Amino acid sequence: NLDGVETDYYTPREFAEILRSDPNYNGGNIRLFACESGADGAITAQILSNILNVDVLAPSDIVWIDSFGNFTIGHPCINKGEWRLFKPQNNK
Repeated sequence: NLDGVETDYYTPREFAEILRSDPNYNGGNIRLFACESGADGAITAQILSNILNVDVLAPSDIVWIDSFGNFTIGHPCINKGEWRLFKPQNNK
């Protein structure tokens, strides 16, 4: 929420269902602003990509967003992390 306190937790499947039910989401690729969701060993971004069959861009570390909407990954003032791309890996 706006004061920086985490209030809700969703599984990737629950989050996918929330997106699918949102009339503003038309099935496009996603940039996921969820801290460390693209870190080594993290699975959230890949699962979301697989479920929705879209590319998901996720941060490798903590995402810092200032009051102007500027953001960095890994440190409040300098990018020390990176965005990582996850592509659907659906086995059909």
